Amino acid sequence: MTWIASLTLSSLLWVSNPSLNPPPASVVIDIRGMVCAFCATSIEDKFKEVKGVQKVLVDFKNRVVIVGFEGDVTMSDQEINALILDAGYTQRQIIRSEESPEALQKKYAQGFKTP
Repeated sequence: MTWIASLTLSSLLWVSNPSLNPPPASVVIDIRGMVCAFCATSIEDKFKEVKGVQKVLVDFKNRVVIVGFEGDVTMSDQEINALILDAGYTQRQIIRSEESPEALQKKYAQGFKTP
């Protein structure tokens, strides 16, 4: 009985300890003011300048940017917001996901909308 309790406790500690959990693989940013292809390109270029950003996918139709990171690299909401503001836009929402950028892009292409 004690080994089960020990196993359960260690499993809970693993899940509840954020330093042991991998960071999200992707971030979806709902952008306000992105109305043309130039807008999409300027935001994409800004994210590509960030060290550790592996992939940037811009969905102009749904006005979202999907950013994938390398390894344990991520960006805080404040860093993302500053980058978006620097590009001349604002964000409505930031969603963190463990899904790959490609999987998220496919969802949006099939009609998924940010909540």
